Amino acid sequence: MATTWTIKVDNSMDKAANRAVDMLGYMSKAELIREAMREFLLRRGIFALVGDTQNIPKIAESPAESLEHLLKLSLPLEELEKIIDDTRDEVEAFVFPKEEENP
Repeated sequence: MATTWTIKVDNSMDKAANRAVDMLGYMSKAELIREAMREFLLRRGIFALVGDTQNIPKIAESPAESLEHLLKLSLPLEELEKIIDDTRDEVEAFVFPKEEENP
């Protein structure tokens, strides 16, 4: 049995979801949102709290596993390279934050 959710989001979140659907090969925003919610609930341990252990989907536990998942999406090489570069930039910015310049 399934339940339907109806939620309102602002335009910027809708644009981001549309972009993610296009870039990552999801069939719809609904598919993207379901996967995002599953990952959120998994990471927060909420599936375990409600006792739903048989339907817990697996999330990537390593960069190699994440890359393997991306490769299975059959994205064009340029899109894969952009995703990898963007991710590398985000990690580098987090690990090595730039000092703010004083005007």
